[in-house]
Amino acid sequence: MTLVAVTGLATLGFVLSTPAMEALAGFLVVHDAGATGDAAVVLSGDATRDRLRAALAVARHGAVRHVIILTGAPPDFYDEGTAILAFARRNGVAPERVILVGAAHSTVDDARLAGNAMRAHGWRRAVVVTSAYHTRRAGLAFCRTWGPMGLQASTYAVEDRGFVRHGWWRDDAAREAVVLEYVKLAAYAVRYGPVCR
Repeated sequence: MTLVAVTGLATLGFVLSTPAMEALAGFLVVHDAGATGDAAVVLSGDATRDRLRAALAVARHGAVRHVIILTGAPPDFYDEGTAILAFARRNGVAPERVILVGAAHSTVDDARLAGNAMRAHGWRRAVVVTSAYHTRRAGLAFCRTWGPMGLQASTYAVEDRGFVRHGWWRDDAAREAVVLEYVKLAAYAVRYGPVCR
């Protein structure tokens, strides 16, 4: 075997190793555990309610005063305003602290709609609550959308039940989520630039 072949096999072995694969998914996660703000923003697409539960816990513990919930398109859980407010009450957050915002169809829509709600209430800082693998791209979308609006966002990563983070490459849905996030991140980098300040 030539040196090139051995080097190639060693590189392939490293790339496919468990630590390298874990690092690929880990790069997608941006978690600001001590983040505070005027509101938590729950991104649409939360079929398991894991994001909502996490945002309500952030509000209950005093890191934010209000919770903005983006409704998404049917059959999303958040299409039922009464159910959301009852869910919030059962989870220790008074309904008057919850703001329901219209249908969002993308993360950029989420950022735009939540930004409009933030400005309407005179708020400036929010904690964006979303699935762990979605936090890097969500943070970029909010930074790009909110910067010109004078708003700031931090991200709060939720380990939702629908995503297997450790060993993700062995799970069809998790593998699809990670690959799709990288494709979307690349599209964001082309459209908006790779970094947001």
